[in-house]
Amino acid sequence: MNGAQRSCDSEECDRFNRELAAAARAMAEEKDTEHTLERAVRTATDLISGCDFAGVFATRVHGTETPAASHEALRLVDHLQLELGEGPAVDALRGEFDLLVVNDLAADGRWQTWSARIVDELGIHSCLCYRLFTDGETLGALMLYAKQPHAFSGPDVENGHAVAAHAAVALHGALEHEQLHEGMRTRRTIGEAIGLLRGRYGLTSDQAFAVLKRLSSHRNVKLALIAEHVVDSGDVPGAADTIAASRERK
Repeated sequence: MNGAQRSCDSEECDRFNRELAAAARAMAEEKDTEHTLERAVRTATDLISGCDFAGVFATRVHGTETPAASHEALRLVDHLQLELGEGPAVDALRGEFDLLVVNDLAADGRWQTWSARIVDELGIHSCLCYRLFTDGETLGALMLYAKQPHAFSGPDVENGHAVAAHAAVALHGALEHEQLHEGMRTRRTIGEAIGLLRGRYGLTSDQAFAVLKRLSSHRNVKLALIAEHVVDSGDVPGAADTIAASRERK
């Protein structure tokens, strides 16, 4: 490698680092999880030269989904992974790898049904999958796709590592905020349900909470969902037996 080539590589690396730093600051400043993830997706498609499409596959408060994608069809691609139980993002959520490089999905035999669908329907052949995690906790996956086989070079893979690391930190912070907000909402709903039960049936707070727990256990439904149903509908499923059992604790 001659001096001109080394200089060119150095300049390209400096440019990438500057743009990544700016993107990381922008991710940290986004107002909510959705905007944070959309910024991460834009960063991947802007900074990774071989990348045609990008998406984030994340475990959220309400389940696993694709909250950000550069192309709407990628949401269907990831839904198919969940439906089939196969695909790189599913494997990433299982913690089976931190990085996966697939040079030609048409020739790769690991996820035959899923791979065949995205090759045939979207013309996607190359894939990079980065597990997004902090402190060993898997948060999701950053998926990069390209239409050309062998589209991602060694520098693309390394640059993708850097983008994924920043995305994981930003996603972790956003999800912590989301979980805190959801926890506060859940506690408020449970409090409202307890208040409704106290006023309608003359229960103590402990008895009203015992009603909710009993319903949750018997119906195998999360307590927060039981409380939400009580608040929204005013209905207490199996009220007579459940409340009578709770009054016996008086």
